[in-house]
Amino acid sequence: MPTDESALAHSFGRLEAKLDHIDGKLDTHTEKLATHGVRLDRVEVDVTKIQTDMASDDNRMSAGRQMFWVAIAGAVASGAVGLIIQLATRH
Repeated sequence: MPTDESALAHSFGRLEAKLDHIDGKLDTHTEKLATHGVRLDRVEVDVTKIQTDMASDDNRMSAGRQMFWVAIAGAVASGAVGLIIQLATRH
């Protein structure tokens, strides 16, 4: 029977060594996943900032276009008023 006990102890020892090895791999993978999680958080922050900047640029461009059209309309109205005044004062 001592050989059976030593064989069993040896088998349990090997099993324990394999479990320790798997545990070590899991720890390594957990650390890698945590690192990737931090990277993903940083990317999400960067994407949010880029989206905010793009929306801000779009708003500025829209406001610029509106100011352009207001300036055009003002120039046309001013020209029309000037033309009317000239026509009215000629006769």
